[in-house]
Amino acid sequence: MTVKLLFSEYFDISSSVVEEYGAFNICIESDLPLFIDPFLLFASENPEYKELHRKIVQHLFMLKELATRSKPPNYNLFKFPEISQNWLGWCKDGNKGRGLGIKFAKDLVVAFNGFYSSFGEESISSESHIEKLMMWLPKSFILPYFYGKNGGFILLTPIDILTKDESFICHNDLKNNFRKITNALQNSSLRDSINLFFQRSLPIDPKKEDFELAIDLTVRQFPEILDYYIKFKEDQKEHAATLSAVKVNKFVNELIVTLQLLCKAVTDKHGFFTNQPNSYDESLRRAHFLKYTIEHNDIYKIFYKNGIPIAHEDTIQRIFRLTWFASPFDVNSEVNNGRGPADYKISFGVGDSSIVEFKLGGSTSLKRNLLKQVEIYKKASSSNRDIKIILCYTNEEITKVENILKEVGLHGAENIIIIDATIKISASKE
Repeated sequence: MTVKLLFSEYFDISSSVVEEYGAFNICIESDLPLFIDPFLLFASENPEYKELHRKIVQHLFMLKELATRSKPPNYNLFKFPEISQNWLGWCKDGNKGRGLGIKFAKDLVVAFNGFYSSFGEESISSESHIEKLMMWLPKSFILPYFYGKNGGFILLTPIDILTKDESFICHNDLKNNFRKITNALQNSSLRDSINLFFQRSLPIDPKKEDFELAIDLTVRQFPEILDYYIKFKEDQKEHAATLSAVKVNKFVNELIVTLQLLCKAVTDKHGFFTNQPNSYDESLRRAHFLKYTIEHNDIYKIFYKNGIPIAHEDTIQRIFRLTWFASPFDVNSEVNNGRGPADYKISFGVGDSSIVEFKLGGSTSLKRNLLKQVEIYKKASSSNRDIKIILCYTNEEITKVENILKEVGLHGAENIIIIDATIKISASKE
């Protein structure tokens, strides 16, 4: 059996065809953490992209007009539902994210009547920008789709408008460039007022969070800082596409290519898809397969960037989810089994279910979490159906975890699996 993880694999076309078309080769098992950056539409030389950006801004102008009328607006118009068909976002299990709902809608209405009341009337930046808002206009297309009762259409996204982590205009970037922007203001009176307010907002011997709070307070006091920041970014727009391309290409090399190696290992493993109706045994078997693959097939590389550990618990959760591709078992994430939320619940029918949880070896709450599990063992007859997977980045973490397991009486338990994700030295370099 072949694991068809990517769009090109499912529809049996060459990945080079998707690449030449200019689209991103999405994963059809779960969302990938990428998103469309509206600034890339603004900065592009492509007239279609520029027109899309203009229409987005025009839509926001319409929303502002509705928000500033005397009577309460229809909040449904200010929601931005998840576009599940593009398979992009932060949903770890499938592609059904929540999007921006009623809280965002109400906050946006308040913002248009307050902090963003000057939206559309900017005189410093060349255009209006509200990042992280995206509009999809109705039009007829013939789209690829999945077969079967659970089928659905798929939207392919141009790769040159995608980015990862943060958009070109974002809050963190504003904080990083705050002093550079304010110190470069030509209006000396405004510059001095801003710097004085900022300094007075800082306590004696300020910490990082104090600087961040002072920046937020100063921006609220002088909202024109945002316009100067956006102008600062507009002046750098020729770099936006390059920076985003580097992020996306790095993501593809670090995650997609590694996942393809994992899928090949799954395919090559004889009998991997021959399932027996026992959720605990199957979960344990796949957990051990994940451990072997990470430790011996270079999958550990997915957890590092320039030799520095970057992955959190949700990274290994995503990878574990992919080992259940084409499985008859029901795999649900972040369910509540009456003892608090669990990372995964694996079920086969009504009476057969197991819990799988993930922790990092460096977690400060690991011992407390394991002690809690000891109490569960004592109280629950089904406690042996809980599996815990612990990812360790260093030998010191492995030693620490083993010592904790000995201390709490769980050392050697078959349902607690330690994964060695330390950097491996190539055999050719030994």
